Amino acid sequence: MSVQHYERLRGAAWERLSKTMNAMSAQASAGGLTKEKLEQLLSDES
Repeated sequence: MSVQHYERLRGAAWERLSKTMNAMSAQASAGGLTKEKLEQLLSDES
């Protein structure tokens, strides 16, 4: 695989990841998830 081909694939993967993360963030916000609620969920040890 050439360096150019690898760079294209890597760039496409980052673009897909970014779009997925943005969509998930929008969905979470629409569902009422706030930064405070997320921090509480992540710190809950149960």
